[in-house]
Amino acid sequence: MPRTTLTLENDALAAAREYAQKRGQSLGEAVSELVLRAVKREFVTDDIGGFHVVRLASDSPKVTAARVKELEDLT
Repeated sequence: MPRTTLTLENDALAAAREYAQKRGQSLGEAVSELVLRAVKREFVTDDIGGFHVVRLASDSPKVTAARVKELEDLT
């Protein structure tokens, strides 16, 4: 397996370490698994009233008007 260096945000690193620890994996194994799960995830949409709405995983964070405004304020 090739070795590489990644620069991760602190919260992403903490999440990956926790994920690895809970599963008895090395950090590299956990990051590899998470990346592969993400890129293989099917992009599913539903047609609701003529709009294509992305179907998210049940553990996805909720999108609220307050969060949208917060993100808009960053731009």
